[in-house]
Amino acid sequence: MREAGCAVVMEFSNFIYFITIGNIGVEEHYVYVLGCIAGSMIIYFFAKPLILKIVNLKLYRLLSYLISSLIIMLSVFIISFLIEDLNRLLIPIMKVTVQSISFLGMFLAIGILIQQFIRGQSS
Repeated sequence: MREAGCAVVMEFSNFIYFITIGNIGVEEHYVYVLGCIAGSMIIYFFAKPLILKIVNLKLYRLLSYLISSLIIMLSVFIISFLIEDLNRLLIPIMKVTVQSISFLGMFLAIGILIQQFIRGQSS
């Protein structure tokens, strides 16, 4: 139960409702759009230096793994929304997808370590 003194803390849904009917007069849909744009810009500005660092260090395997993982997740996400039967199974499908991508990353890392070990033994 909420007390009257806890009214300062506002839930997200109440915040959106406050914005849509408040003095701002912006509809709820536009608040979500602006939030997505702001979030995308923040992610872009944090990801750009990281990607430049990865390229400068010549970590092409890591970059290809990240991009292929992103493409796989987007493909599964889009397919699950296009096929109505899979729409209700989105969470379990994404769980399996993330686990599969994790195992792929572990196998790639172990393979690279074994390859480096073999190169070190032959030198």
